[in-house]
Amino acid sequence: MARVSASVTRRASLRAETERSEDRLPEGKAFASARRRWYNGAAGAGPAQEEIRAMDAKFIVIEGLDGSGKSTHIKELARRMRAAGRRVHETAEPTASATGGLIRDALSGLTPRSGAEIAALFMADRVAHNSNPVNGIAKMLADGIDVISDRYYYSSLAYQGTVTDPEWVYAINVNCPEIRKPDLCIFLDLSEEACLYRMERGRVSREIYENADSLLATRKRYFAVFRQLEGRDKVCIINADRPKEEVADDIFAEVKRILPPL
Repeated sequence: MARVSASVTRRASLRAETERSEDRLPEGKAFASARRRWYNGAAGAGPAQEEIRAMDAKFIVIEGLDGSGKSTHIKELARRMRAAGRRVHETAEPTASATGGLIRDALSGLTPRSGAEIAALFMADRVAHNSNPVNGIAKMLADGIDVISDRYYYSSLAYQGTVTDPEWVYAINVNCPEIRKPDLCIFLDLSEEACLYRMERGRVSREIYENADSLLATRKRYFAVFRQLEGRDKVCIINADRPKEEVADDIFAEVKRILPPL
């Protein structure tokens, strides 16, 4: 009984701690004092996912605001996993499909679309991302290959959830039988000011969400989403406002927790 009570107390403490952190979000402060924070998902999964886990292949998602360093850390994580003997498939959303092209046109501002349209396109692209018989997530996992995705449904819930009905965006993604739950989501937390600074140094154009007001609202929405998914999805928040090597070490440490002994 003592162990159960301690677990309940820790979850209550985590929730209170996160709410206090969110109270500071308008100030644009990243998690300065903590390197890693967890939202622990519930144990158990459907038969298909249990079969995949039995083969030891894992589905990992890296999330974060634009400019938070996702691409850099995905490459480094994949390198470390391969060096440890894992087979790894790197992927991203939107995908390279025709639907993904429509999404990129909308995000660039080339083809204006409503938030609901973009959310629906992402959902359709995500279903195809899972079920593509050649290089889809399900195919890779069934072949015993780990999958690392740059963005997944957390992005839809956060970005489109700020511009259209968030409960509808949640429902079409989380309740869709063709969209699987990841084994782990790592969120690279960085303030919107720091993200904009990085983008100004490394990009010649911006997407429709890449401005201070949108990034602030999206960052706050991410934390609301993680609270909503607490007990369902396994999410680890990592302070990305540190040297790359430190962040990479923390990412790999968390990934190793869901892998068989390396």
